Parts: sequence; structure tokens; C-alpha cells
Amino acid sequence: MSNFGERLEAFLASTRFEAAVSAFLGAHIESLTFTEADGEQDVVSYSVFLKFTEMVQEKLQDFVDEEKLSPEEFQKRCAEAVESGSGVALVDRLLRLSDYNSFMDAAIGFCPPPDDD
Repeated sequence: MSNFGERLEAFLASTRFEAAVSAFLGAHIESLTFTEADGEQDVVSYSVFLKFTEMVQEKLQDFVDEEKLSPEEFQKRCAEAVESGSGVALVDRLLRLSDYNSFMDAAIGFCPPPDDD
């Protein structure tokens, strides 16, 4: 994978990024309503998802700024990584960050186990 791809992968795996995702889910988990993926989705849950995508965009912008890239250059480098075959998993991860069902799956994994009372 290109040096760019390695840096982006490291950013997405960083404590800073993971902590932001965990903090977001922790703050919003009670607002989410879990339904079947092919069923009608709750408006509040979708609103939380949109806020999540905004937070992810802000964090990715931090990376873009640190790399001193324009948005166009960021897209170009991601495309080059895919074309070279080394960045397919990386781009897949980026796409999952903007997918509602992937967001809800992550939120389910974040839920505390039910009480046995």
C-alpha cells in the first residue's frame, strides 16, 4: 500500500479516531431504535446517523489538513490506491463509514449487554 494509504489506515485505526467514534456512539446509543435492515428505519436513528457522518467528515478533514491535501487530491490518492490494488480494503472501510446499515451494526456492537435481572 502506498505511503498515503498506510498513513490513512493508521489514522482510521488511531486512538484519536476510534475515541471519537466511541464517544459519539456512547452519547447517542440511547436515541437509536434497532430494526431489521430491510424494514422501515426510525427517523431519529437516521438523524443520528447523519450526525455521525458529519463527525466522520470532520475527522477525515483533519487528516486531509494534516496531509496538506485538497479534497480533490485526497480523492485522487484514494483512487490511485484502488487502481494499484493496494487500497481496496481501505476504500471499503471509508465507504462503510458512510453506510447506514454498517453504522447500525457498529452501534449494536457498542450496546452494553442486557441485564439478567
